[in-house]
Amino acid sequence: MATLVSVVLVNVFIFAPLLRETPLRILAGLLFVIFVPGYVLTAALFPARDITQSSKTSAAGSSTKHTHRTSGITGLERIVLSFGLSLVLVPLVVLLVSFSPWGLEPRPVVISLSLVVVIFSLVATVRRRLLAPDYRFSVPYRAWVNRARDELSRPTASIDSALTFALIVSIVLAAGSVGYVVSTPQSGEHLTTVGIVTETASDEYVAGNIPRDFTPGDSHELHLVLENNEYETVEYTVVVVEREWSADQSSFGDWREMKRLPIRVPHGETVYHGHSISPETLGDDIRLEWLVYTGSVPDEPRPDNADYWVHHWTTVAIN
Repeated sequence: MATLVSVVLVNVFIFAPLLRETPLRILAGLLFVIFVPGYVLTAALFPARDITQSSKTSAAGSSTKHTHRTSGITGLERIVLSFGLSLVLVPLVVLLVSFSPWGLEPRPVVISLSLVVVIFSLVATVRRRLLAPDYRFSVPYRAWVNRARDELSRPTASIDSALTFALIVSIVLAAGSVGYVVSTPQSGEHLTTVGIVTETASDEYVAGNIPRDFTPGDSHELHLVLENNEYETVEYTVVVVEREWSADQSSFGDWREMKRLPIRVPHGETVYHGHSISPETLGDDIRLEWLVYTGSVPDEPRPDNADYWVHHWTTVAIN
């Protein structure tokens, strides 16, 4: 149950609009990555609790005590395996996700790890139910509390507790540093490449064949190129604008929005979005602009408030 709750919590912190922008996202993801996947895998592999039995043998007046384990693993072994298997399982899942159509993005990685945890949790639950009740592993919360109380009552408890705490912190920091590197994709500069091309009869894209002269009513087919290197899937909004210079050519004059193009591009992919343009503003210096926004579009789209943009100069005249 606790592992399923951890899956729900980590998904809330990763996907909730308000929480995913806070440091809690990193903390929740880190704690989840370094321990939970390995813990459920350990529970699936070793569903039985640690049970030991003692026996005595005697020979020639002497006796020898033997202790042997009948099933399961100790709590310390379970904890160590949980950290160790997490550091093995998580990179494997990340590697498999990187070859998927979604690419190495936080969302598919979290979803994939969540599915792995749920699957191993179900396997561990089924395997435990197949065992006799006395042999099933369960987290001994009460025993831990009683043992901690007994330890603190000892004269040397403060020293022992300090050493134990230091050891636990060292293990968590060591595993956490590796988990952070694994769970946080190392990326370079975040950017989007934008371009305008045309398509030839042989289905090839070329950048140097865009028409220079238009007449009102003419329509030409162009392709907007968007290459996403933002390290996440982006919902772009592209506003196509025609803008003219003022009479003294010192500033831009009137402008007209021609169309808006909603385009979704996964990280690492390039999309060629075909669309037609038909300029109507007459003039010798008309600039066609493709203004790319990754968020909301302002009331007056301009190059200085766009995330990315590209333009093409043209002339619109009546023949």
